[in-house]
Amino acid sequence: MDLRKLRHLVALGEELHFSRAADRVGIEQSALSESIKHFELEHGVRFFDRTSRTTHLASVGRELMPHAKCLLAYADYIEKSIPEWAGGRLRRVRIGMSDFIAQPRASQLLKILRTDFPDTALDVESMTVGQQRLNLEMGLIHLGFSGEGATGPHVHVEPLWSDRLIVAVPASHALAQQRRVDVLGAYPDLRIYSHLDTGRQSTRAVLRLMGQRSGEPLKVQYVATFQIMMTLVGAGLGLGMTTVAHARSVNPSDVVCRSWSGRGSKITTYLSYREGELSELLRRIIERAKTIP
Repeated sequence: MDLRKLRHLVALGEELHFSRAADRVGIEQSALSESIKHFELEHGVRFFDRTSRTTHLASVGRELMPHAKCLLAYADYIEKSIPEWAGGRLRRVRIGMSDFIAQPRASQLLKILRTDFPDTALDVESMTVGQQRLNLEMGLIHLGFSGEGATGPHVHVEPLWSDRLIVAVPASHALAQQRRVDVLGAYPDLRIYSHLDTGRQSTRAVLRLMGQRSGEPLKVQYVATFQIMMTLVGAGLGLGMTTVAHARSVNPSDVVCRSWSGRGSKITTYLSYREGELSELLRRIIERAKTIP
């Protein structure tokens, strides 16, 4: 497969605009259009639905995009690593982390790894659980940290850390005066936000805390990052589902964190890696990660 044409396809798939995609890959717009056309003819399918004004990914294109990105990332990794392999100068470990990972623990782990393995380069990339699963299966990353576990063929998943689930409350709200927050009583008058990965694990934890609510089902609005969630909570728009470790990393003056009323609940961070014999380096890194409290 022609990687150059694949790069053109990915650029257009992300930009959905021929002029911007052409600028991104450094060619003329006409050359990009011709490259995409030839790629489609070679495979006998249309990757894009085009009109005179818009460009959209066709169903085949949407299926191809994540795999194409992984293939290009692996090609870039090989190209970057060849000089290092030849010189025997550096080892490289590629790690995928989701937003679920608590900043203090993640920072502590990376600092320890830099100290304990000074001749090892750490490539850390933000990934969803699905992206971690795909990258692990294709061998593009060595380790994945997430709140769901990147379960898939030939991928080993194990629990690593546990964090107590708490609720972020607007400091100006009456609930901030309580040590424990009755979320069932506050909902649905206040929205519930979650930044925890896909939110599925945190939603299950809240359902356990609240019990099966009769009538209207629990609705949780997911946001991209912890910082965005805290901004919304600080503005008084709702409550936030988070963990103790996350709350310790950022402490805005307009938000306070409280325990849930009722019994407590914990959120688990999972470590994922490819099945099979681990290198001595990866085995030592995994053992080190397990020592972080």
